Amino acid sequence: MDQYDDKTLAEALAEAMRLKGFTVSKLAEMTGVAERIIELFLAERFEDLPPSPYVHGYLLKIGESLGADGNALWNAYGKFHREIRRAGHRDTLPENRFALPKIPRKLAIGALLALLAAGLAGARLFFGGSSFMLEMNIPENLVVATSTYLLEGHARPGDQLTVNGALIVLEDDGAFAEELNLVPGFNTLRFVITRPLERARESVRKIFYQVSTTTPAAF
Repeated sequence: MDQYDDKTLAEALAEAMRLKGFTVSKLAEMTGVAERIIELFLAERFEDLPPSPYVHGYLLKIGESLGADGNALWNAYGKFHREIRRAGHRDTLPENRFALPKIPRKLAIGALLALLAAGLAGARLFFGGSSFMLEMNIPENLVVATSTYLLEGHARPGDQLTVNGALIVLEDDGAFAEELNLVPGFNTLRFVITRPLERARESVRKIFYQVSTTTPAAF
């Protein structure tokens, strides 16, 4: 993808999709990457993407399906972050008139240590007494007749949710939606929720994809 070296990730991806004649839906179908993730790439809303290891994997899959160098796409993505780091201390945000006044360094350190001690003392009670929440539209003994299934549900905002190791992006209110690709027969989905200071919790669901065996009627 040397021809994309001077382009942003969004420009490089859009051009590669145009050359292949791929829509967002088609690219999602070919790669298994959710349409929402591809749209975030195209809109350069990188701050809404999952952690970098997942982004790297997505771009490698996308590059493979587009006949492009996935690592070149990854480098284009990294260029965005390098430009932020090069901006330097002079490119600061306007002063926030609602910001609290500065306090002496020693006083700030003392207050921080006191808050940290109180937080550690209360963390076990808070997290130990809280409940994990995971709601999803997969009832027991679910049978479907299509190769894809739109997973929808809610988790507790701030938790990290994965299904079979792949990260599910949560909205601000904990809602999520992800299109799953199924194989004929039973599909086992292992959901894992992780939260700071707590052991991960796991839930397993199964979807049975029943392939139609109906043959066309003879004329």
